[in-house]
Amino acid sequence: MEAQIINTSPGISKTRLTLLKSANILFFLLCIGFNFLAVFLPLNNKTTQELSDQYPNLFTPAGLTFSIWSLIYLLLLFFSVWQIWPLRSAQRRLDRNRAIDALGWRFVFVSFLNMAWLFCWHYEFVSASIVVMFLMLFQLIRVNRQAFYILPHTQDYRNFLQIPFGLYLGWISVASIANVTAWLKGAQWDGGGLSEKLWTVMMILVAIALSLGMLFVRRNIPYALAVTWALFGISLKHQELFNTSLSTIIFTAYAGIAILLIVIAVKLRPWWNRAVIDSTLATPPLFPRLS
Repeated sequence: MEAQIINTSPGISKTRLTLLKSANILFFLLCIGFNFLAVFLPLNNKTTQELSDQYPNLFTPAGLTFSIWSLIYLLLLFFSVWQIWPLRSAQRRLDRNRAIDALGWRFVFVSFLNMAWLFCWHYEFVSASIVVMFLMLFQLIRVNRQAFYILPHTQDYRNFLQIPFGLYLGWISVASIANVTAWLKGAQWDGGGLSEKLWTVMMILVAIALSLGMLFVRRNIPYALAVTWALFGISLKHQELFNTSLSTIIFTAYAGIAILLIVIAVKLRPWWNRAVIDSTLATPPLFPRLS
């Protein structure tokens, strides 16, 4: 009966599912390996941090903030393992297959673009790196649209799609702004008559506005958490650079952090518990409800 449920689901090809699962896992492993080489070789004999330091600007967060990549890759590992994990429930397997089919080749594209960005960045093709970054951003927006808007809000989708890809999109949104800033810095752009501090404040406000939009329209908590972490990194970087605990940029970042954390606190329980309420799974919740 369980095999019949899976095989008779309309629009899902077993061959396509096998190809997608295999490609998703393969490109994730390639991406991890390429990132490892970028750090430990490193590519072009320069680390990612050293290259970032070549384009000093006021928007790039403190170095420790980039540790979020470890969390993102760990969550993507969970996503990869989830695709082939032997689930006992036929309904959960069916839901998982529907999700993989709906995502299509997007995760493969994202993983490939991640590697392409590292290559462009390490070999200092900064203009090309911006194009690659925005292509990655576009693909992640499409993945998040599936995860938060089109697919049902089940526990598995929340845990293995919304959390990893929401966090990924949030961080890449910040990285895109930082990438453009580095390119402008390298091109010695004068800011169009505005100071670098004012531009930084405006970019922080854009990041906050995007996060609020994601929270109110999509309840994308992970996205907002990634931006909140980036704002903390920006404030920390400025405290280290200028040996001060208060400036316009630091105040704006802290204000953004406070606003986002308040909205996250309000939205968190409805978002988390709705997966439990809406889920049709007969199995117990993987994580408990928030009381």
